Amino acid sequence: MSKANGFLAVRIAVALCALLLLALWLPGQFGGYSGTDVDADGMDDGWEAYYGLAPSAVQDGDLEGDGLSNGEESAYGTDPDAQDTDGDGVTDAEESVGRVVLWGEPVSGPGPHVPAPDFGLMAVAALCAGCDYMAVLKTDGTLTCWGDNSQGQCDIPCGATGLVAVAAGIAHTLALRGDGTVLLGSQ
Repeated sequence: MSKANGFLAVRIAVALCALLLLALWLPGQFGGYSGTDVDADGMDDGWEAYYGLAPSAVQDGDLEGDGLSNGEESAYGTDPDAQDTDGDGVTDAEESVGRVVLWGEPVSGPGPHVPAPDFGLMAVAALCAGCDYMAVLKTDGTLTCWGDNSQGQCDIPCGATGLVAVAAGIAHTLALRGDGTVLLGSQ
């Protein structure tokens, strides 16, 4: 075997070992524990065993009282023994329902700009993206917008409540009230 072929064989062996280690590590990190569900309760048997539940018995209660069933905890990848898996002060149940998390580069270009909420958004019913701006319909029927406001697309009209739908265009926002009235945010 040539020196080059020997070097290639070592690299392949190292890569295979790395893949094997990754395959053993990943399932526990992302909820892909065993792939079996003996009791057909919707929860992976490996996940149930990891958290001290019996894989052969349906146990879809709420161990710690955070408002999520064990099945929901399994689906979301959260800990059924902790009300706040990530320790951020917000319960797993609060984080699982209609939450939008923001990331990325802030809006660029000429202003004016409406700043994005720095805390994420809770109770979101719908969201849409315009050209360099976002519009979010919340479950309470109100609207939140941020980003480029050069055409007034983030200006929410007074009394914009009771909304049931939202749409974003290049430089305008449309919102629909439950009574069929359409509101326009633009210059």
